[in-house]
Amino acid sequence: MQGFLLPAMLLFAHVALAGQASDTWFAFTEGEADDALMGFKDAAGQVRIKPRFSPCMTTARKFDDIIAVMEEENGEWKDSYYLTKSGRRVGHGDMHIFDNSFDCESEGFIRFTHDGKTGLFDAEGNIAIPAEYNALSRAMNGMVYGLKNAQKQHHGEHYSWEGGEGVLLTTGNETLIENFDFFDRDLDLYSLVVSDRPVANPRHKNFLGVDGKNYAFVSFEREFLAWLETALPDDFGKADLLRVTHEKIAELTRHGAMDSVSKEHFVDEYHVLIHSRLALLKEGKGFIMSEWSIPESLGETYSNNCREGKVWQYPVMDVVLSRADDRQDILVFMRNERGYALIDAWLADME
Repeated sequence: MQGFLLPAMLLFAHVALAGQASDTWFAFTEGEADDALMGFKDAAGQVRIKPRFSPCMTTARKFDDIIAVMEEENGEWKDSYYLTKSGRRVGHGDMHIFDNSFDCESEGFIRFTHDGKTGLFDAEGNIAIPAEYNALSRAMNGMVYGLKNAQKQHHGEHYSWEGGEGVLLTTGNETLIENFDFFDRDLDLYSLVVSDRPVANPRHKNFLGVDGKNYAFVSFEREFLAWLETALPDDFGKADLLRVTHEKIAELTRHGAMDSVSKEHFVDEYHVLIHSRLALLKEGKGFIMSEWSIPESLGETYSNNCREGKVWQYPVMDVVLSRADDRQDILVFMRNERGYALIDAWLADME
């Protein structure tokens, strides 16, 4: 197979440069509780922006390139907009809101909403992708999922999209793949390989690009199942489980509360039980389900500037196991630099 990985890397090389033009600024607050306002300091502690933002809606706790802010004055709303490091204000009132929160910059890009459609600002506040889409994903490795011509379905306070046409775009608004499933977030966009023919590795999913090339991405679920089979084979022992368990693992205690214990304690007490439970998956009595959050306790490495878990790089996989008594056990694994780690466990026999 003739590979085109290097050109793909060059195409998205700008991703690594976002936020490097100046140091990261850090949020701080002044004032009492409900009256507190948020500003930003640089790494040396110098105030760069005096407190004037609502800390409730201004979710950024770090400022690299561009952030979404709500400005207050005398306890009242004054303005909502996007602010760049140079002080430029754009998109007044065109806030992209999801789950009652403003969007967070990703690789120097941030989403905005205008007249009910979504677009993308770059680090300088220029429009990188016009507001022509029902929905856009955050920027990931210089790429964005896009959805057009979908119908919004309301479910009380929430809504979902049905139908429409999904595409994979660059942050420069170039279409890479048409007929792309907007809702399939099983792909590691950072694993992109562009080639003349499909990648044969079973961990990859292949797509035909508009340029006639093959675009291949690692499937998180396929990758995880392959890792699980190798890291915890049928005959895995206590040492194997210890090696893949996070230093501090959350467990459901016998009193019904969550607690964090050392991996040594956890493995000592539950390795036999977990061995028997994982056997259920290989018997077809379980399934894999991805989560949309990462526990903050795992540290800033796995979070973005708004303290949201970077599940698009560090996916969280629930192994849901069905028992004979109709109860379910859940083992929670998260991708890390070494593969995956067991970070949480919900086993009925722990209660």
